Amino acid sequence: MLEFDQIQGLVLSGYGHLDHAGYVFLRIDEAAKARHWLAEQVPKVTNARKPVVKPERCMNIALTATGLRALGLPHDAVESFSTEFREGPAEPNRARIMGDTALNDPANWDYGGPRTERFDLLLMLFAEGHAGRDAYREEYRAGFEAAGLTEVCTQNGYRTPDSHEHFGFFDGISQPGIVGAKESTSPEDVQAGEFVFGYMNEYAHLSPVPGSTALGDDVLGKNGTYLVFRKLAQDVTALHTFLSSATDGTAAQMDFLGAKMVGRWRSGAPLVLSPHADDPLLGEDTKRNNAFLFAEADPLGMACPIGSHVRRTNPRDSLEPSPPESLKTVRRHAILRRGRSYGALYDETNGDHLRGLIFIALNTDIKRQFEFIQGAWMNDPQFAGLYDGRDPISAARSPDNPHTTMTIPRFPFSREVCGVPQMVTTQGAGYFFLPGIAALEYLSTLQS
Repeated sequence: MLEFDQIQGLVLSGYGHLDHAGYVFLRIDEAAKARHWLAEQVPKVTNARKPVVKPERCMNIALTATGLRALGLPHDAVESFSTEFREGPAEPNRARIMGDTALNDPANWDYGGPRTERFDLLLMLFAEGHAGRDAYREEYRAGFEAAGLTEVCTQNGYRTPDSHEHFGFFDGISQPGIVGAKESTSPEDVQAGEFVFGYMNEYAHLSPVPGSTALGDDVLGKNGTYLVFRKLAQDVTALHTFLSSATDGTAAQMDFLGAKMVGRWRSGAPLVLSPHADDPLLGEDTKRNNAFLFAEADPLGMACPIGSHVRRTNPRDSLEPSPPESLKTVRRHAILRRGRSYGALYDETNGDHLRGLIFIALNTDIKRQFEFIQGAWMNDPQFAGLYDGRDPISAARSPDNPHTTMTIPRFPFSREVCGVPQMVTTQGAGYFFLPGIAALEYLSTLQS
């Protein structure tokens, strides 16, 4: 079983009962004061132990590589963290891997890019209602200056009332189960070491623990994980315009094409189980809406296209050379998602307003897990035998080709939907270390 008291709560819970979140990006200006502030926060950090009564507020803390250095962590200990974490997502090669070029270029980001202020620490605050969140944030703001911290920026997020993201689809359905997170496990559960340092991973090894060699023990890395943060703007008007132009403009045909692009109907019902029409009862049934495989039920993508968003991000058993090997591969690239929406809900009067998704991924190997999904599955035009088709919903487009193609298999001839525009744009990002509780205590006792 996992050491729940030592793991930050965000790893096992998205705090769904708390609908508003504030992500406060902080710079450490005075190390001694910041360490004292951190020591005061440790008892307040929400851990992964399931409470008897759900808390009215939750708080978690993560740090960048510059934040670890600013607190006084020795150079060799910082160097024990992965290259991608230390470089950060704005590093040119990392940005290229992620497709963060052209419209997504880090030079255009609101935060985390080369032209924005450095941040060292991410304070994540969760509360009920925007007023509750704002009050929670203001309580912390009052003490930043005395703590030697400067607020670089704050990103607000929220869970929509019906849990649908701005494109209109039910979000957060497909999450991997974690071995050791509950008393009973299923064969589909992923080893905890893929998400938390110091536990067995999918290669039957203990996941490497940052700092353990440099410091002589695993106090720094054990029970921690990497947190990927991305601000993704969603152009809802572009999606609606495209769906209308690529169909006869009726709601039924637009919904059908949208479902083919996503791989689920708006309710969350998977196309594999409901290929011809939406099934809201299936979509809301947590025991059925994610209980499907591709290889036997839909090998050619006649129901759920091979290039659809959900089939790219989680191919399940459909990759070569065989279904068992495919499932093994997918488990080795699994991530936990903890996203929230931002911006006003879309309607016909505010289509030009800024809105999107705060995407958060948790994993112990950023390169093998998160970056692989984005670079090798979502952005690859030749994914799983396709000829020229990136993820129609979330992938970046290349500078010389601002559109992509969506192949919809059908008998006797497949349909090629051309001219799919870019509808999601990266507007900010950061790679963080989400320490275990003991590691937070350790960091608060460092000396400059």
